Amino acid sequence: MTSGDTQTVIREAAAGIHAGFINYNDNYRQITRRARTRFENRDWAGARDDLSARIELYDKSVSRTQAAQRKLLGQRSNDLDIWRDIRNIYWSRVEDIPDGEFSKTFFNSVYRDVLRSLNIDPTQVSDTADVVLPEAPIHYPAWQINYINWGHLRGVVARLLDEFRFKTPYV
Repeated sequence: MTSGDTQTVIREAAAGIHAGFINYNDNYRQITRRARTRFENRDWAGARDDLSARIELYDKSVSRTQAAQRKLLGQRSNDLDIWRDIRNIYWSRVEDIPDGEFSKTFFNSVYRDVLRSLNIDPTQVSDTADVVLPEAPIHYPAWQINYINWGHLRGVVARLLDEFRFKTPYV
């Protein structure tokens, strides 16, 4: 593999891991969107199934992404220098996105499988430095509603429940 080919593969690997993360996130959100309907229909068994599906989805997504990387990288899939370069490109691209920190965690999960396959204890490798920023990025503020209580708490609670109305009536 030439140096140019290597750089192309490294960029493809970084993009492939991000695609795996996006796929995971989309599937997670699709399952989560059913929660309201499950609650409104009192479908507790379905809610439990969705909970299990969300938990299992992460490991499945990491495994699928890891398999795709092994196929792409071939004999170089255990080359830690290649993975360092993939990490650098990946992290630089996800640094300023809303799910950036979680996206980095997903990358680390894929990478840790590589370390385990080389019999390297992932806890002994500093691949998690700078995953979580010391403070939340100010350009993605949290959405919030303030409920100011000027009288009775009952009125504030009634307003809150009215703004988040379900199809199933409150008791």
